[in-house]
Amino acid sequence: FTNKQDLFLTLFDELMRQIIGQFARPDPALPAAAQLETLLASSAQLITHDSPLRGLPLNFLMELWQEEVFWGRYQAAIEPFQSLVQTIIEAGIASGEFRPVAANALSWALIAQYDGLMLYALTGLSADVNAQVAALNELVLAGLGRRFN
Repeated sequence: FTNKQDLFLTLFDELMRQIIGQFARPDPALPAAAQLETLLASSAQLITHDSPLRGLPLNFLMELWQEEVFWGRYQAAIEPFQSLVQTIIEAGIASGEFRPVAANALSWALIAQYDGLMLYALTGLSADVNAQVAALNELVLAGLGRRFN
């Protein structure tokens, strides 16, 4: 590595590769609500005790957040996930399973919510990640016009 920034960005890239690999890939044959629930519920794995993020020092993140190049890499890493969430929402709208919503805006809002949960967990503020993720999933599915089962 030529400098600390190169080292941190390489570590970030590897963490994102591991994190994205942990997300459950929903079966496209399932209804949109089940696909979305599967995908979003797997986000709890990101902040459980065995997540690659749990041992990450916050000062590492704080240094990365100050680098412009970090934000481009972060966006590139999460765009496939955002696109998948948006596609599932759009399919649910098209099938009549979900009420019409701004799928792109909602998919980015969901990413922001899960980023917030992750930050709470990293700082030790999160009491029960699984309960929080379940509550957020219930809220999202109810907001889409679908009751949580």
